[in-house]
Order: sequence, then structure tokens, then C-alpha cells
Amino acid sequence: MMANVGDVGLPPRDSGLVETCQTAIGVVRQEGLSQAMAEILSTECVTLRHALAYWTDLICNVYVGLDCETDRRDDFRAQLTQFPLPALKLSEVRGSPQHVKRSPRRLSSAPSDDFLINLQLAGRSKVIQDGRVADIGPGDMAMYDASRPYLLAMDDDFDMVVFQLPRDLLRQRLVGPEHLTARTVQGSTGFGRAASRFLMTAPAAVETGDLGGALIEGHVLDLLATLFGALLNTITRNFPESARLVAAKD
Repeated sequence: MMANVGDVGLPPRDSGLVETCQTAIGVVRQEGLSQAMAEILSTECVTLRHALAYWTDLICNVYVGLDCETDRRDDFRAQLTQFPLPALKLSEVRGSPQHVKRSPRRLSSAPSDDFLINLQLAGRSKVIQDGRVADIGPGDMAMYDASRPYLLAMDDDFDMVVFQLPRDLLRQRLVGPEHLTARTVQGSTGFGRAASRFLMTAPAAVETGDLGGALIEGHVLDLLATLFGALLNTITRNFPESARLVAAKD
């Protein structure tokens, strides 16, 4: 898990320049001890006045085109750490309360066909898409589709792991992911609890380099497909009309 936002050892909040911030972060990564060279990006390296704008540009560059709003403009802090893997994108995000929106305008200007899955580590958040709301707490997961509008609502300080998967890669292991958006996968009991705990350790496993990135990625993909496949089975068993829709689409 990442260090506290204020303790990451990045330049003090006095440059106000995104370019200067990114240059300094590159130096930190090169001098770090991690074999995988995790990339840490934080609002700590810009002034509070520039923090929200910097963060919005950052999440657009890392994920997909997004808008970000917060009621904590006077004390907004956030941090994102990327962990390199061969095909999927793995990151950990923590920060102040915020709402992140994938709007029709952003869909048009920055199209993406990826799926993303949030695994909550601390705090609570909501994933809102396709007329559904997934309210997730520590250990829980929810999926959303970057090809359609969505809203992520973090109303308190939060910490989460984000898995970003190309559509084709996910569909190799999971049928009908389009039907699983904004649905909660519980991580508090049974197999969900065990799988969630393993997935929480994925960033640390990548960073230490104890296992190869391709091996970690394969385990992560298999676990995510198993968890959401079980959710799809529950949906189609309880709602037979959903089974017909999935079969028709796939």
C-alpha cells in the first residue's frame, strides 16, 4: 500500500509546474530500489491552487478522458502509483473526496474500449453506470466500461486499486462483461474474501519483483474472471431474461 500522500518524498508544493513535477518524479523512480520501478504521481508537487487541474490532467493521461470535481478545493490531495505489467494497467489511487465523470463529451474526444475494475482498500465509493449503482467498501469490487458514460463518487477520503483491461483481453476469459457494470462483487466472505485479499497484494508483488509480471498478470486476470463470472451466473440464474440477452450478444 502506498505511503501517505504527504509522506511520499516528492518535491514540496511550491513549483506549480506539472512539467517540473514529472521531471522530479522521474528522478525519484530512477533512484528507487524497486526492480519494477513503480511510478508515483501526486498533487504534492504542485500548489493547492493547481492541484485539481493537475490531478484531472493526470487521470486523463493514465486512464481515459475524465472530469473531476471536489468540494475540497482548498485542501485537495491525491496520489496515483502505477505498477508495470505486460498487458493490463495496474494502479493504486488514494485521495480526498472527489467525483470523477466519464461524460459524452469525453467519450467523443478520447474514446476507449477498456474495462476498469475498482478494488476498494479504504473508505467507500460508488460506481454508477447503466442505471445501476454499486456501493463498495473495503475488499469489494465493481466494474465499469470506458466506452459508455459513468460516474465514480468518492465522498470521503479513499484508497483503491484499479485494474484497467483491454476489452479483448477480458473477453478471452469472461463472457458478457458488458452486463456486469456497476454491480458489486463482495469481498467480505467466502471465495470473494480470499480472492480480494490476493488482489490487494498485487501492487506489492509487482513492486518487489518476487514473481514475474506475466505470472502476476495471469493470476490477476484469472481471479477477476472467476469473481465476475460467478456474478454473471447469479444474475442469469435469478433473471432468465438476462441470460437470453447475454447469449444473443455473445
